[in-house]
Amino acid sequence: MLKNLISYLWGPTSDSDISLENVYEKNLISYLLGPTSDSDISLENVYDVLNTDSTSEKQPNVIDNVDVLEYSCYHRTGIVTSVCDNGILIDNKFLYSENSLGIAVGTTVSYTMNGIVLIQTNNVIELEVISEIDENVTDLCGNILKVHKINPLRHKVVEGNIKTWDVSTQTGTINFNIFFDRESLCVGYVPVLKDKVVAEIIESEQSKCTWRALKVLSAVNGNVKQTLNTATSQYINNNIDISEDVHIEFTKINDVVNFKFEVANTRSSTIILNSVITKNISHECKIFNSLPIHIGPNETIPIEGECTIKMAGYSNEMVTFRFDNCEISRQIEIFFKTLNNLIPLTENIRSNKRQDLISSTRVMRKFMEDGDATLIRAPKPYVPARFVPYRLPDYPIPAKLWDIFLKYDDGLTIDELKNIVPVLADSLSFQNYEKRLHTLLHLEEINSVIEIRKFDRNQIPFVRNAEYLMLEYENLSEQRPSIIVGDIIMAKDSRGIINDCYEGFVYKVGAKHVYLKFNSTFHDTYAGEDYSVSVIQSRTQYRRMHQAVGLAVKNLGRKFLFPTQITIVEPQTNFTYDNYDDVLEKTSKSKRLSNSEVMKIIRNSNEKSQYEKKGELSPNRKVVKIEKNLKHNNCASLESPNNKTLKLEWFDKSLKLEWFDKSLNYYQKEAVRHILLGEARPLPYFVFGPPGTGKTVTLVETILQILRMAPSRILVAAPSNSAANLISMRLIKSGVLKPGDLVRLVSFKSVNDNSIPPALAPYCAVAHIGVNGTGSNRSMVTETGLTIGLNSKTIGKHRVTVSTCTSLGVLYSMAISKGQFSHIVIDEAGQATEPEIMIPLSFLDMLSGQCILAGDPMQLGPVVCSKYATEFGLYESFMERLLSRFPYIRDLESFPKTGGYDPRLVTKLVYNYRSLPGVLELPNSLFYFSELKPTFSIDDSNFSNMLLKFKEFLPKTKTNYPPSFVFHGPNGENYQVRDSPSWYNPHEISQIFYYVNELYRAGCTAEDIGIITPYSKQMREIKSVLAEAEFDLPKVGTVEEFQGQEFKIIILSTVRSNKNMLACDRLYNLGFVTQPKRLNVALTRAQILTIVVGNPNLLIHDSCWRYIIQFAIKNGCYCGCDVSTL
Repeated sequence: MLKNLISYLWGPTSDSDISLENVYEKNLISYLLGPTSDSDISLENVYDVLNTDSTSEKQPNVIDNVDVLEYSCYHRTGIVTSVCDNGILIDNKFLYSENSLGIAVGTTVSYTMNGIVLIQTNNVIELEVISEIDENVTDLCGNILKVHKINPLRHKVVEGNIKTWDVSTQTGTINFNIFFDRESLCVGYVPVLKDKVVAEIIESEQSKCTWRALKVLSAVNGNVKQTLNTATSQYINNNIDISEDVHIEFTKINDVVNFKFEVANTRSSTIILNSVITKNISHECKIFNSLPIHIGPNETIPIEGECTIKMAGYSNEMVTFRFDNCEISRQIEIFFKTLNNLIPLTENIRSNKRQDLISSTRVMRKFMEDGDATLIRAPKPYVPARFVPYRLPDYPIPAKLWDIFLKYDDGLTIDELKNIVPVLADSLSFQNYEKRLHTLLHLEEINSVIEIRKFDRNQIPFVRNAEYLMLEYENLSEQRPSIIVGDIIMAKDSRGIINDCYEGFVYKVGAKHVYLKFNSTFHDTYAGEDYSVSVIQSRTQYRRMHQAVGLAVKNLGRKFLFPTQITIVEPQTNFTYDNYDDVLEKTSKSKRLSNSEVMKIIRNSNEKSQYEKKGELSPNRKVVKIEKNLKHNNCASLESPNNKTLKLEWFDKSLKLEWFDKSLNYYQKEAVRHILLGEARPLPYFVFGPPGTGKTVTLVETILQILRMAPSRILVAAPSNSAANLISMRLIKSGVLKPGDLVRLVSFKSVNDNSIPPALAPYCAVAHIGVNGTGSNRSMVTETGLTIGLNSKTIGKHRVTVSTCTSLGVLYSMAISKGQFSHIVIDEAGQATEPEIMIPLSFLDMLSGQCILAGDPMQLGPVVCSKYATEFGLYESFMERLLSRFPYIRDLESFPKTGGYDPRLVTKLVYNYRSLPGVLELPNSLFYFSELKPTFSIDDSNFSNMLLKFKEFLPKTKTNYPPSFVFHGPNGENYQVRDSPSWYNPHEISQIFYYVNELYRAGCTAEDIGIITPYSKQMREIKSVLAEAEFDLPKVGTVEEFQGQEFKIIILSTVRSNKNMLACDRLYNLGFVTQPKRLNVALTRAQILTIVVGNPNLLIHDSCWRYIIQFAIKNGCYCGCDVSTL
């Protein structure tokens, strides 16, 4: 038996090739994929296209006889020359009688004897297939049995320059021979001619181009020198002399400073000065002289005026003198002198203490390994179970990895690490999935162990506070990583008199204090002595993620983790529904709508109140009591603590989909409907929810509909406690769930730090992981209603279980098996690492379960502190990874009506309910292909009166309203104090103070304003200045603290003014330059007004910021210093 697997470059067809009139029952349509590391993508049944041609029934079932057939490779390529109702004609010869593919004339296709493979237009690819040998046909090529792989014939990464870019078609070329379009651009990059870029390309015929780019990113973040807004112009003197530029200094915003120019007429005739024009971009300048003025021969006159200072830093105001036949310009150079005597300044010095931290780590590891001292154990914050069904493995960091980092003092390059740890040299694949993710988790943990050394102290006293001993740390809450409840503090006599080492557990963490409990002997004998303390982090979260990685491979498998095809299954529930058109889209196609008309349409479509509570039953459904396990659905007992036999509503075929939330828009309803159908189960369903589009509202409706329509038990997870609390409260407030239907699992940490909202406490519980029948199985209810000690008999029996991803790891120790939950729902999935997201996903039953993930991959991803773990992919979430590969990848040609996403797998929400159009426009065009639709305008919103009050201090526009976006460019300096690695910019602080003061004068409150800055030092200085002025403090924090929140006004301080420090920021994932996701979050927090305060001449080196500055200048909302280069 001869078996061959041979790859061919497709050649032209010949007259002797076999006709395709008889087509096979299932055909293959491929999508051109980028290369994958594990194996090339099998295209078998990527899409099942059912052939309706009656002749297909005459084809032999070759699959059944595969073991007796010989194999050969066969492939041909051709051009679609005609499309009609009966099918398509290839090369004017071969008819393919399938009319549902939507193939256009001119498309290059690969066809086989009994199938067709659709290839993205004009790509040159390599295809490997297995086919039946048939000696009766030409080339010994028979029926195609399986497509083994499909690859671009040639693929490489190149550098080049942008040669053309058409804004209207969103297409361009690199080096004139590489085609690219908007879909290939990396997030936030807007190309400009002559930009230097790096592109991943494949061979492809696109017009005159021979290559097509799959991905394009800026190589140097804006290297093009262009004049953006020329501040000075060259004019002909014409025997008119005007004195040199004026230089003025000031110390307070709103200072009024006088200035004077002298105009001399050196002609022999009189000249007329008609006007003196000041742009008033950054400050208010007035001219005192009455114009026009006649200036006689050889006469000199003074032109006097005043300037009211409106911004900090360095800036220029251009003054233009207009005469009869010429114009001459001069500058008013304005310098803001900050009062820096209160802050010791050291310009542009970064105190790098990383080597000291690594040195301390060496000492700590040696101490722990040697064990010379006697360790006095402390009581744990909770009593651990003696008998646990499944104990969590330890997953220690390999000694080899430790030796690498302690040897190289953090100076290891990426390439060196690849050579030492070979698994990092390959991209993520199913074969290396476990080993690679284990390694990345170890890298992150090593970094955390090193960074936590910043909390180690020599000769520090404890402070007694009731039953606790406290340690004081400055700015404890701002540090990452930080000390958390459950960490251990090792205390050793700093004098060396006592050799004992005392273990203390962290019970509570305040803003500046850590509350500890040691052995009672230490508490009794401590008399104020100084001790040396070291912090040992709890490893529980890392161990749970390690365990989840292994379970994911075992429980979920290759087809889930690395999907390559969609297998359509029967809907999980049958229902009917009333049609719901996209009213706004439908109306806008018939006529052009104004903003007010858009708002009216949306209001009318959402006129009913939220959460219409339904009765126990509706006429079109019947109820059955299910007292036994639903084994056919792999569901365990459906008992809940308050309901011995839970009534499940089982529906007949006439069940009608009725919305709990009547205000849902078209895209939200589409998401819920497709989830209920679940045609692509068990593949994950993604709800892509950009900021303000109602993602959580959609998830709540989804959960309620699943509970109503199917026998179900739902596990809801989120990366953070705040996100888990939010969705829990939304479900409770819906009024649909009964008592006992929902439980919010929390950890002891949440109980100890009192972070549980009072309204949620009665629904919260702490799990008891001990084996049933051992120890105390009694649960205890606290005064707030929180249950402590929920055992495995009860846990997982509620209809809805909500917790954080890492906290759900406790369910493994309690022997909760996969299939216990019918549905897994994860909110904010883009903010969790892949190992973290696998903790809840590993409970999914691949035969009967369904998982739904909601998030925004364009916003901030998971918090990863190790630069090495970030570089090798731990920062990429599971959601982002799948959305960048087939079958989830955006494909506008195949799915033009759904934003390029297959609706069986993804729904993208597009209606924005948060921001005014002027706030939304920038992030919408930069990050969301301009697909987001604002649902209200200034005229139709409640914000119009507030925005009108800002006219006095914001740039003037041609409309009645001031702009909703302002870029203010003080040309300040960033500084650093010697005892801190963080940065601050006094000029930006002064400018922010000015804006906050003006906003308060306009009637805003502290709750209306949010101030975002990437550096903790800047954050502290802003708070200090505002507090000194006795202002109510608005929220001031980093981008991470603002994700998921909204404010009426956002002020963004970028701080950086030194280009030399940008490389350092990129290395440590700081700042806003080259950080498009961080920038996206900052730009999408505001409802009414976004004010950016930053140095444009530095920021403009980043492609995103270049676009923003161009936008501001073009729309008249820029003020500040001159912007000279792009």
